[in-house]
Amino acid sequence: MEVVSIVKMILFTVAFWLFLIVIGFHTPAKRTKKITELLMGGMILFFFLFEILALCAVFFRWKFHTLYWLVLGISVVLFVSSIVQNWDFIMRLIRFKKQETKKQKGSRLWYLPAVVLIVVQMYAGIFYTHIDDDDAFYVATASTTLETDTVFQYNAYTGDEYESLPSRYVLSPFPIFEAGLSRLYGVPSTVLGHTGMFLIFLPVAYFVYDLLGSFFWKNKRKERGLFLLFLAWMNIFGYYSVYTMSTFLLIRIWQGKAVLAAVILPLLFYYLLCAYKNEYQIQDIIQIFLTTGAAALTSSMGIFLAPIMVALGAFAGIIQTRKIGIAWKLLAGCIPCIILTGIYLLLRVEGMG
Repeated sequence: MEVVSIVKMILFTVAFWLFLIVIGFHTPAKRTKKITELLMGGMILFFFLFEILALCAVFFRWKFHTLYWLVLGISVVLFVSSIVQNWDFIMRLIRFKKQETKKQKGSRLWYLPAVVLIVVQMYAGIFYTHIDDDDAFYVATASTTLETDTVFQYNAYTGDEYESLPSRYVLSPFPIFEAGLSRLYGVPSTVLGHTGMFLIFLPVAYFVYDLLGSFFWKNKRKERGLFLLFLAWMNIFGYYSVYTMSTFLLIRIWQGKAVLAAVILPLLFYYLLCAYKNEYQIQDIIQIFLTTGAAALTSSMGIFLAPIMVALGAFAGIIQTRKIGIAWKLLAGCIPCIILTGIYLLLRVEGMG
């Protein structure tokens, strides 16, 4: 692959991260003053909104370009409004981060070995790319979307028009998200999947793991750096099965189910820990609500796995606090998946899948 193309995608990736950080100020992540948490907050908000708009495009048979420009327009509004509303806060946060960086300059060196290992993983994923059988659907669906200017109207396997909606995939339109990024980046969907998605989501996965480390070792950079190094090292040896999280992370991160396993579910676990720590404040429930919606975008398995994880979190919280009301609060966080489960069952009953 040409160096110019990779540099172009790196610049687009950094710009995309900055966009997510800025719109993250619209979410409860603002209270934490953590850049990585703002990035995660922006990501789940964007995924949540894209899920809603993409489903509208599917059921109302919008053209893909209509969905693309609508998402782009809403994104610009979110970005500009966030800057206008939070300008003073953003400036204070930048000054705070500069001072924090000066104070903790030496302690951040503990992250260096982990960063080196992560860069090696990115290099291997991009230049020694894995060709996966599932690309016949996931990448092909993104390509079909771009070529036909439609959303789930043509079968990616055959090119024939769908007689009925594919209920297994239609509620989790992650390939449509990839098609949008492909158009935005100006590269074919195959190149985006095997290069751009590594650049975007492999570091994001480790950002999530660092958030988990910060929960257990809040101000201990050494422990957090070693924790991240340990995870990065163990992931290299995780290909003992095609079903492990390490496999999805390092081999096929461009697929929605890989983003679910490597990014969304660990992030949901982090938010459940924060909810317990904060005694289930409304801000924590909002984050869980957005994350379950984001899980639904990535994979149909997310529609079921995310509520199961939330239910386990509620069970643990009830045992620890003896407060049954926790279940009702966390149930509210599962509303997106509950609604989508109902739609899925309706599609199956009507014989559309």
